Amino acid sequence: MRIVPDKPFLYKGGKRGVLLLHGFTGNTKDVRALGNYLNKHGYTCYAPLYAGHGTSPEELLTSRSAEWWQDVVDGYNYLKKLQIEEIAVVGLSLGALYALKLGSMLPVNGIVSMCAPIKKKSLETLSDHITRYAVNYKKMEKKSDQQIQNELTSIHKSSDTILLDVQHVIEDVNNRLPAIECPALIIQARQDHRANLESPDILYNKISSTKKSIKWYEQSSHIITRGPEKNQLHTDIHDFLEGT
Repeated sequence: MRIVPDKPFLYKGGKRGVLLLHGFTGNTKDVRALGNYLNKHGYTCYAPLYAGHGTSPEELLTSRSAEWWQDVVDGYNYLKKLQIEEIAVVGLSLGALYALKLGSMLPVNGIVSMCAPIKKKSLETLSDHITRYAVNYKKMEKKSDQQIQNELTSIHKSSDTILLDVQHVIEDVNNRLPAIECPALIIQARQDHRANLESPDILYNKISSTKKSIKWYEQSSHIITRGPEKNQLHTDIHDFLEGT
């Protein structure tokens, strides 16, 4: 079965823009509904697709964090070229880390961090993300369980470099947190088994923003944008952006 690759998306609105950033092994579908909602309220929304994402796990493993970060910066500059006057950045998981990094380096109107994995993860834990992604992808390709297992063995042998890359991103962002001074909304799902639940307090205490808050979603898991509280999430993010 041929799987159609995911794509970046742009929803044109007014002069206030939102850069929407998906997570590691994720794609722009994870932030599309949020982008749609914000666009209906007048925001121009753009979501880049990181190199290697939205495709096969084998292609994902050929990409590097430097490429993903460049996709983020290019997305910010793309909104600038559209004459967007104010840019906020909203990120999920790895995208939340990149939102924080962007806010520490470039002028942004506000940051929304969703389920940021701010505490360093073991390679084994990170490897689980790739395994989950690979299995789901290959099931969509209609491959047999045996064929999937054979291909997983090869994938695991090739995954250490990209996993070390993700660890480096976490360390790098931790070092940059004190440089963040813009308004920040820190969002965390209570049922999240991928990001440490201490992360919101760590973020809150390390960033230098004077306007910052933590919001918990009791029924949601890591991909909070697709969870049972997504409608409330949309409203809360919109309210935050309106107040920046």
